[in-house]
Amino acid sequence: MKIIVSNEIEQVCPQFVGAAVEAWVKNSAYSEALWQEIDALCEEYRKTLSVDMIKEWDPIRETRAVYRRCGKDPSRIVRLPRP
Repeated sequence: MKIIVSNEIEQVCPQFVGAAVEAWVKNSAYSEALWQEIDALCEEYRKTLSVDMIKEWDPIRETRAVYRRCGKDPSRIVRLPRP
């Protein structure tokens, strides 16, 4: 895996530190217990978090600020082509 940080990011955020995780996974058979746990966590997050709250978390807020300094709209979704 090769990760390239653009010059633009380096200019507006020289202290940038990034991390990436690459994984090869194999889907398993459907697990009712797993989906119950996922659904319970999703419901808990829906009850306790809002988009506005998440946007104010330091890492999210700071990342959005870097996007803006690069002239990008952090709310815009960009779909990249699959390799």
